[in-house]
Amino acid sequence: MCKEEATTITLAGKTERAHVNLLFSNQLHQAGKRPPNQNGTWYNLLKNWIYVARPDFKFSTQFLSSFVVSCIFVYQVTVVLLMLITVIISLLKPFLKAMLERNTGLDEALVALQLFQDYSIASVLLACLFAIMQLGFFLRSHRNDVLKTYRTKRGLLPDEILHPKILVGKSLSFCGHQTAFTAIGLLVNVLSVFFLLLPIFVFHLLSKIRTADENSSRILNVIVDILPLIVTPIFTSIAVILLSHFVFKDHSYPDMSITVNNRRLFGIMSYFFFFFNIFVGLWSGLLRVVKGAVIVLVFLPRVDRTIMMRGYRRFDKAYMAYIGFLSVLVAFKHPVMLCFCQLLLEGVRRREAGQTTIASRPRVSGKALNRWFLVVLLMHNPSLVRHRKQGVRPRVQLPSTSDVKVEVSPIDLEDTFPPAERLKSLDVY
Repeated sequence: MCKEEATTITLAGKTERAHVNLLFSNQLHQAGKRPPNQNGTWYNLLKNWIYVARPDFKFSTQFLSSFVVSCIFVYQVTVVLLMLITVIISLLKPFLKAMLERNTGLDEALVALQLFQDYSIASVLLACLFAIMQLGFFLRSHRNDVLKTYRTKRGLLPDEILHPKILVGKSLSFCGHQTAFTAIGLLVNVLSVFFLLLPIFVFHLLSKIRTADENSSRILNVIVDILPLIVTPIFTSIAVILLSHFVFKDHSYPDMSITVNNRRLFGIMSYFFFFFNIFVGLWSGLLRVVKGAVIVLVFLPRVDRTIMMRGYRRFDKAYMAYIGFLSVLVAFKHPVMLCFCQLLLEGVRRREAGQTTIASRPRVSGKALNRWFLVVLLMHNPSLVRHRKQGVRPRVQLPSTSDVKVEVSPIDLEDTFPPAERLKSLDVY
């Protein structure tokens, strides 16, 4: 009974066979590309821009379940935030009326409160839309990661080599980390979008409260105050670009080599721009903080991307959970491995059914033929090498340099260096 069940198991489905067919026909890189000259609706154009289906790939059930739960979680958090904003604003309006009943600023406070409610709702809706788009991009990114891991030896593993049992343990926490980081990213993006809309909110509020002449005069004064701090770095950067291209560049040499046409002027300009580059460095430092904050806010809901540099990736627990999930998925769902095992099972099934004839048997040794097929399989799919039991070899202790002793006679340095005239006559000059 066990043999019959073993021979009727189907390991490779349509998706795995399609992947192997595309691999053998050398068309794997063409699958999943956007179809050219699309004349469809805006919905189809947007869907194809975010994700294009492939016939040779199918998402795992665990990944799809985490994706669906994340979408439901985004919807629930969005609804809760909208309800909280509405309830809080409705409770603040009577309180403000009671506090400012005898003052003249009641109308301005109510207008500001209403605008705050409108911009808060807009921030929540925009953050929700951004979270849904991030989940769509995560689908495409995960598919690309899996396909890359099929063809590489180490896949997307970080520089720190982890033990297989640690990867298995990390994969168990992938679904929870994905849902939690999606919710945290949504909350942080609500605050980020509101911060981006804050200048528009202030201008809109000033236009409601004050006249246009007062607003224009205030804005003009602010621009005049900060104008030197903006113009100086811009002109310094433009001057450096013009000098490097038209003055210091030697046009007789190609762009591949580094040349300085006037070394003396280059040294003078390096001291001249010293103090001006301090302002440029201040703005560059602020822009570096802003760029880092933007990258963190954008990729915070994504567990497949990390902001840690090399050597510190293992401190990102969500990223390591994704790496563990990806490693376990590729280890058990590799399409080439499944098709190879399916061929072996079909051979066993034919032998048990008595359908194998003498003419169909190979002329050479069956063991040698199987080992040849195994070598070809591992050469084209190096990610399977680390999962072989025979691939783990005991380390051989090599002799150290302290075990080797070489007696060197003293060398007279005057005999080893030829004179300058002899150096000039050599072929290397």
